[in-house]
Amino acid sequence: MSLRVLLIHNPVAGTRRRRRLRKLLRHLERAGHQVRIRITKKRSDAREHARLAEGFDVIVAAGGDGTVNEVVDGLMVKPADEPLPKVAFLALGTANVLAWELKLPSRPAALARLIEAGNTVAMHPGIVNSRRFILMASAGLDARAVAAVKSLVKR
Repeated sequence: MSLRVLLIHNPVAGTRRRRRLRKLLRHLERAGHQVRIRITKKRSDAREHARLAEGFDVIVAAGGDGTVNEVVDGLMVKPADEPLPKVAFLALGTANVLAWELKLPSRPAALARLIEAGNTVAMHPGIVNSRRFILMASAGLDARAVAAVKSLVKR
């Protein structure tokens, strides 16, 4: 069965991991899936791409945990009667905590097989300041430590 896949890529995340992105695209296209790519240019672009997406079976968030959060937030503002695509995650970010927690494969071929099999995990997003998120909310010392990480170090 051919899938209609929207890949939303954050090119700032994981600049050294682009080979994994190319391999995943190659696997999906060779299997006959229709893949459309949207590149983010600024914060909230992934949210908008997901919000405007129509007719896709799967959205692949290719980036870090923030990219996944934006995709989920964009999908959650769609009308309740509109069917939502499944969300897959190609972890290209710094920490990739969500991928680690879900034990997602890092190898593109294995991820492509999961996408094709339709394996899913039910998740219920949190909401803060009218935005949905899958991962993570923190407060106190943890929040201060994360805020202290310089952008240059993350990149």
